[in-house]
Amino acid sequence: MSGKVNREVKGNPLAALRGVDVQVSVQGGAVVRGALVAASSEWLQVERRTGRLAFVRSTAVTSVTDERPPGLAPVGRRTAEAALGDAD
Repeated sequence: MSGKVNREVKGNPLAALRGVDVQVSVQGGAVVRGALVAASSEWLQVERRTGRLAFVRSTAVTSVTDERPPGLAPVGRRTAEAALGDAD
């Protein structure tokens, strides 16, 4: 099961997902997929599968979903979910 996390939190809980393939959903319905390179309170940097970098404003992010198959590195996912709170 993929882990969906809410972006509204103090600190940097997305650090647990650095280097992991994620799906970043943004306002307006756009989706950015790729490896999470960096995250700050202002932006996320995602390396798309094409090798190009995408910068997404944190204020536009509605969710970040861990796209790892079930059973792979669940500790990192749980860490991010615990820090962010479950998104329902």
